[in-house]
Amino acid sequence: MPVSFIVPVPGSEPDLDDLHHLCSEQLTAYKRPAAIMVIDSIPHTPANKVDRKALHALWADAVSRPSDIPS
Repeated sequence: MPVSFIVPVPGSEPDLDDLHHLCSEQLTAYKRPAAIMVIDSIPHTPANKVDRKALHALWADAVSRPSDIPS
């Protein structure tokens, strides 16, 4: 399941419905995220690469709390 993680500009609150709409207009169906998750920062490994395992853990944690699953 594709999931998008976004880091908003400080002080802003992204409109997830608008983001989903934009994705549906701009991306082919198989690339559209099933969910968009707002996070404070992108986690990095010691080699300064995106820490995909940490992102997966964030998503797994959100899924384990059904009331908190982002849309």
